[in-house]
Amino acid sequence: IQHGLAIAAGIKAAKDLGNMPPNICNAAYLASQARQLADSYSKNVITRVIGEQQMKELGMHSYLAVGQGSQNESLMSVIEYKGNASEDARPIVLVGKGL
Repeated sequence: IQHGLAIAAGIKAAKDLGNMPPNICNAAYLASQARQLADSYSKNVITRVIGEQQMKELGMHSYLAVGQGSQNESLMSVIEYKGNASEDARPIVLVGKGL
């Protein structure tokens, strides 16, 4: 039952974010939500937020070009889940976009 409740909570959170208007759910809001997620699961979740300067240094010019259409700063939230301590475990990678 706990597993099902956890999945339902994740689906609800994703649905709520997806249904928010872009003037509220902008990159800064998504970054704050990512940080709250990391705080809630501090043992297994690490969140880093990459700003425009670091994106330039990383050569993320296409991402920055899309963000130029916004009055808000471009930010990318990188959320790492460190739940499986086994070195042989395959990584699980989820990629999402909120520009």
